[in-house]
Amino acid sequence: MTNPAFGTFANLTAAYTFNGDNQLDNFGVSVASAGDVNGDGFDDLLVGAVRDDNNLSNSGSVRVISGFNGSVLYTVNGNSTSDNFGTAVAGVGDINGDGFDDFIAGGYQLDSVNGPGVARVISGYNGSTLFTFNGSSARSAFGASVAGIGDVNGDEIPDLLVGAYSDDNNTLTDNGLARVLSGANGSVLYSFTGENTFDLFGTSVAAVGDMNGDGVPDLAVGAPNDDNAGPQSGSVRLLSGIDGSALDTFIGDSSGDFFGYSVAGAGDVNGDGVNDIIVGAYGDDNNALVNSGSARVLSGVDGTVLHTFNGDGAGDQFGWSVSGAGDVNGDGFADLIVGAFNDDNNGSNSGSARVLSGLDGSTISTFLGDGAGDFFGWSVAGAGDVNGDGFADVIVGAIADGDTGSARLFVSSVANGLGGVVTFVEDGPAVVLDSDVNIVDADLDTLNSGDGDYAGSSLMLERDGGMSGEDVFAFDVAGANFAVQGSQLVSGGNAFATFTNQGGRLTVNFTSDQTFATSSLVDDVAHAITYSNSSNLPPASAPIRWTFTDDTGANTTGITSVAITAVDDPATPRDDDLMATDTGISSFDLFADNGHGIDADPDDPAAILSITGVTAAGAVGANVGTQFTLASGALLTVSTSGAVDFDANGVYEYLPVGFSATEIFTYELNGGIGGLSATVTITIHGADNNDVYAGTAGADVFDAGIGDDVVEGGAGGDDLGGGTNSAIGDTLSYASSPSGVTVFLDGNHVSGGDGNGDTINGFENIAGSASADFLFGDAGINTLTGNDGADWLYGGANNDTLHGGSGADLMFGEADNDTMHGDGDGDFMWGGTGDDEMWGGAGVDWLRGEADNDTLHGEDGDDVLIGGDGVDIVYGEGDSDVLYGEAGGDFLYGQGESDVLYGQGDNDVLYGGDALDFLFGGSGSDTLYGSAGNDLLWGGDGAGGDGVEDTFVFYAGDGWDTIYDYEAGTDRIVLSITGLTQYSQLTVVVSGASTVAYYDTTYITFQDVGLATIEANQGDFEFV
Repeated sequence: MTNPAFGTFANLTAAYTFNGDNQLDNFGVSVASAGDVNGDGFDDLLVGAVRDDNNLSNSGSVRVISGFNGSVLYTVNGNSTSDNFGTAVAGVGDINGDGFDDFIAGGYQLDSVNGPGVARVISGYNGSTLFTFNGSSARSAFGASVAGIGDVNGDEIPDLLVGAYSDDNNTLTDNGLARVLSGANGSVLYSFTGENTFDLFGTSVAAVGDMNGDGVPDLAVGAPNDDNAGPQSGSVRLLSGIDGSALDTFIGDSSGDFFGYSVAGAGDVNGDGVNDIIVGAYGDDNNALVNSGSARVLSGVDGTVLHTFNGDGAGDQFGWSVSGAGDVNGDGFADLIVGAFNDDNNGSNSGSARVLSGLDGSTISTFLGDGAGDFFGWSVAGAGDVNGDGFADVIVGAIADGDTGSARLFVSSVANGLGGVVTFVEDGPAVVLDSDVNIVDADLDTLNSGDGDYAGSSLMLERDGGMSGEDVFAFDVAGANFAVQGSQLVSGGNAFATFTNQGGRLTVNFTSDQTFATSSLVDDVAHAITYSNSSNLPPASAPIRWTFTDDTGANTTGITSVAITAVDDPATPRDDDLMATDTGISSFDLFADNGHGIDADPDDPAAILSITGVTAAGAVGANVGTQFTLASGALLTVSTSGAVDFDANGVYEYLPVGFSATEIFTYELNGGIGGLSATVTITIHGADNNDVYAGTAGADVFDAGIGDDVVEGGAGGDDLGGGTNSAIGDTLSYASSPSGVTVFLDGNHVSGGDGNGDTINGFENIAGSASADFLFGDAGINTLTGNDGADWLYGGANNDTLHGGSGADLMFGEADNDTMHGDGDGDFMWGGTGDDEMWGGAGVDWLRGEADNDTLHGEDGDDVLIGGDGVDIVYGEGDSDVLYGEAGGDFLYGQGESDVLYGQGDNDVLYGGDALDFLFGGSGSDTLYGSAGNDLLWGGDGAGGDGVEDTFVFYAGDGWDTIYDYEAGTDRIVLSITGLTQYSQLTVVVSGASTVAYYDTTYITFQDVGLATIEANQGDFEFV
């Protein structure tokens, strides 16, 4: 398994060079990866200096270095003179369970006369010593090689391996020893010894992983002086971690090869699922060059040779140091590094190190020492991934570089990786974060016939340090091989990924439900991701961390930095949704949150805002700070401070409950800088008062509720209710009906026109159509309005009001005190019982009061008005009218043009009015006023005197009136003329068979009455 990475491997380049402190420190004699000792998520480094005098002469030291930035974390010194501490170093994992990786360092104490050698386990967290192990005998070189080998005894704590190549354990001089030690308590788990004198078994030790498939890591020990294939041909013994048994032994080719001087776990270089090993033979002459050296990679499965690498020149001693390097080039296979400290490529003994492909053995990189005598390549190691780019890094030691020694770290240089900077301008378009980044996962890229299958993998982007809701991610799919459909990413009509995108975090989950998430599709997705920032006060920079996690949980991360250019944002007005009452004044604050957020200056929330402009369609005089009239007639006042007063102004008084209307206007802030304006929508809801309901062409249902309501259902079978608690009553209207209707309030029945199919209840009033209607009231107080057309209106019982409207209407007040209006055209009205009041309106009307005391108004047109029974008041008014008092003491007023007045029965009062009028008192004691114009007067009914006293009243300027049935000694002649106080002031003359009496311009002719009769009855004359 290899870790995924952003980008493809290009080469290895030097990142840091670490130098020893003093001459002859031999800094760089050993190098290794320490794991992550400080918990920063990056692998750290170990470098040994065997002759460092920091503590005591040649006590040695180990420097712990941050892989993240190359800083020194701490230095651990040897305890005693000539400890040679730092001879060997190795990471061992977390020994003490504190969450930080620990390491082991050896000091072979060869500068000491009797030193047995030492190995110390050091806490990665603080550099303290956890265990100290000493050699068994003097000058055994215990600690010359060390390794962390993993957990071999199953206690879940990593264990340790220490070599002592000069140990004489088997009473064989320098046959050598390797000891396996418990990481839990330091006890000896196994001891392995060399087979023969001077084998130097334990010169090299290594952790090689589980070679035999028993689930326990195994180990390897080198014996470079083993003579199995000739003197000093060398060997490597592969040992079981579970029981210490020998699994295999690998032998050098020929004498002087020193095969096994270096050994290391190589990782799985051939992809068979089993770890392999690498062995160095620095004295090998394979290249036909003496001591050119070699390194051999052996299969962990069966020990077969997978690769043999040879030195370039005589004396190079290639293979002096070997190590597994991890996957350096991202091809999914473990790679290798081999040192040749005597290589002369850059000067005599300048040294070199070669990084080799585990897959095919090709050279990935070759590094050279800086100058002659550096011994670059004395030590080599895989450094882990110190920069987090998903590619393994390496470290090389040069013990004589600058006479102090050095160690150089090489890291992968990546093409199409992350780490760039893009620029986003506030309020501008989103920017693509990285248009050429590639996601590499060697394990996944080889699937699906080499096209890759990333099912089960994910890609996540968020702000480094924690997601921020102001970060907005999206996809720019222009030119891409996929499309966005809802929460799916689709290629060729098939989904290959789903995504979530909220709160400043984008997560893409790749699937293979419908099609393969191939390598190229995954890269396309990465290329299409865009960024924008929604804040009005964005940061100057937003580091966006990418995290790719494959289906095994292995992941890699990287950062794209977004440089953000802020802009000066104008004050932002927000739309407002307001609710007003249908009457009176409603007040609001436009700067408050009225459904769409508060108005504010994004760059200065404390800034004082000002409304500088207001517009409304059809408004008159729309200005800030002054009341103006909206198109509807409602009134609006908008102040600079955002305060608004909306005055319904009676416009919506009749808006039905459950119905609404809207008023819309816009306003600008601070002079409209930025071209921003807000739209204000005022919704007026009808209250349950005097409302007007208008239905549709379909079946409507209305319940008008409280108040004096008008309900018009329109076409269709409607269910109409007038409601309750009305003052003047609810009105059922058919004003828009295309044809006449018949409505019975008593029985709630409707037919004809829009009334067909309607169900009604709760109405007191009816409004008819423009056609001929039949409208019938009930026992309540009704108002019936015929509108246009020849209508028939029946008030019924109670005090009703009838309006005929235009057209020749028939109206029947019927019982109780009714009010009737003929309105236009010639109408016929019957008051019925009760004290009725009737207006004929325009046209030739016929009005009859009938029973009780009625009041009739003829109004315009030549009307016929009949009082009927009771004391009636009848007004002819405009044009020439005929008035009948009938029974009862009536009052008749001709008015207008030439009228004919008949008092008829009982004691009536008749007023002729203007023009030539005919007044007939009829039976009873009547009073007649001719008034202006030359009038003809009969106290009786025109057939001669009736023997009852009638009174004729005259005023100055009344004109020349004629009395046709003067009854001397019975009738009274009343003159009310200024200055006329007695009969003698009159001029009385004979005019044929008649007598004329006059004063000033007032003339009275007594038709067919002689002068003597007049003179004899002067007492009939009264002057008032």
